[in-house]
Amino acid sequence: MKKFQIISMLLIPLFIIGCGGGQGKAKMNIPELGFSMTAPAGWKLDNPRMCSKGVSTCLIIDEPLGGENFTRYAERLAKEQSSQLVLSPSRTISGCEAIEAVIEYPNAGSKAIKVYIHRGDRLIEVSFVVPIEEFPKYEPKLRKSINSIEIE
Repeated sequence: MKKFQIISMLLIPLFIIGCGGGQGKAKMNIPELGFSMTAPAGWKLDNPRMCSKGVSTCLIIDEPLGGENFTRYAERLAKEQSSQLVLSPSRTISGCEAIEAVIEYPNAGSKAIKVYIHRGDRLIEVSFVVPIEEFPKYEPKLRKSINSIEIE
C-alpha cells in the first residue's frame, strides 16, 4: 500500500501538469509577432493563435496597416462589426498603443472583448468571443489573459 501511495504522489502531479491542470497556464506564443499571452484558466490551446473552451474562442490575427492611422483603423474595424459597441480609451500593452472594444452580437447570441494592438506597421487583434449569458462569468478570466499579453 505504501508503495502505491508513493507512486500515486509522484504520478498525479505529473498528470495534472501534463494536462494543464485547468490552471490556464497554456501560453500562446507567436514568435514572428514577438507576441505571447497566457490563455484563460481552463481553456485549451488549439494552436499558437487560437484557444477555446466549449463554444467560446480566442483568436489572434494580424494584418498590415498599409499606411493607415492605427486608431482610426482599429475603431473602424470595431464599428463595422457591431452597432452595439463600447470602446475603451487607448492604453498601452508592452509599450504598444492598444484599443479595447466590447462588442455584442445579439443575432449570434455572443459577446466579444477585442484588443487592437499597434506594433510597427501592423495591427494585432486579440478577439475573445463567448455566449452572451456566459460573458459575466468569463470576463474576469478574459481580462486577466489580456493583461498577460507581452510583446517584444
